[in-house]
Amino acid sequence: MLAPWLIPLDTIVEGNSAVLNGNTPMFLAIHCAAIAVNLASVASSFLVALHVLGFARIPQWILPTAGVSVVPRHGLMHHDISTRLSFYLAVASMVFSGWHTLDHLYLVAYQRIPPRSISVPLGIVQGVSFGYQQLLSFCASAYTYVLVCRGKRIPLGRYDWKLHFYCLLNIAVCLAITVSLDGYGFSGYYCLWNIHSPGGAVSLCFGVALSLVNALSTIIGLAHVRRAVRAAAATIQKPRQFESARLQVASRCLVGMINVAAFLHMPRAATLVLVAGFHLAGYLEPVSILFVSLSANSAGLADALVYLHNQRIKAQAAVYGAGRSTGVLGNTTAQLPLNEGQSTTDSNFWND
Repeated sequence: MLAPWLIPLDTIVEGNSAVLNGNTPMFLAIHCAAIAVNLASVASSFLVALHVLGFARIPQWILPTAGVSVVPRHGLMHHDISTRLSFYLAVASMVFSGWHTLDHLYLVAYQRIPPRSISVPLGIVQGVSFGYQQLLSFCASAYTYVLVCRGKRIPLGRYDWKLHFYCLLNIAVCLAITVSLDGYGFSGYYCLWNIHSPGGAVSLCFGVALSLVNALSTIIGLAHVRRAVRAAAATIQKPRQFESARLQVASRCLVGMINVAAFLHMPRAATLVLVAGFHLAGYLEPVSILFVSLSANSAGLADALVYLHNQRIKAQAAVYGAGRSTGVLGNTTAQLPLNEGQSTTDSNFWND
């Protein structure tokens, strides 16, 4: 019954029609949906990056601050780790979604399977940027767990070089193995793994394993972090416990990030397992490809929404902090750095 719906891998040949099995509705659904979500991710990630660097403001109707004058701060390292992680994820999303948009536009425009000179470079860029996104998300979950549940900080070094070194080292190892096995190329509806080589199967399995580890670690860590945050919230009742309240704000910001990570990673991991299963059986199944494409391409948009959510939390904390110094909560014109979520008298808000 499923045979007419499945696409044999040996029919996907360079130069042939990209409208696989002649299924035009599915071809348009996958590519048009991916292009729309990718463009939204690129735009939202770009705005996040501009705001973090202090070159843009969030409109008052999006981020009401109850009379607090919000001042973006220039310089990435002036921000706390939740904001810096949002910036790194935004940059990775811009690269991945930008190149992925070109990938889908090429296939819609020419409707032909691209040559290796196009599919391999696109596959490498998208594989590296996707892997970097996944590893950053995993590190955010691990950092949150260690900080909130264990009460310890992980020193990341100047410009968070240890974080980037860990991510890039893992990506370099995977990249070297996959390139040596000819693992990058055309994947059926986009360019990522080579469907005609054993290295392509290895590349796909790398992606599946990374997504599964990310999903499971995020879900397990999230359960522990939520319990710790609820326990901490129960103790924050008096003004003298304001230091604990600030830690609670920081924790809530990272919890928001891993909440969205869990929401994206679980369905993506499940559908990637299906894609890999069909691939190893010699077929391509378009519905699972559609779900993987949507979940992977929407990461930038989802991360931007989390960033806005975190700015609301920090703005509310800024109102409270400024109110403490004036005796009138929520009614002050103190100049507060939004991305730090602190008043001008609080100089060390949870920075690494």
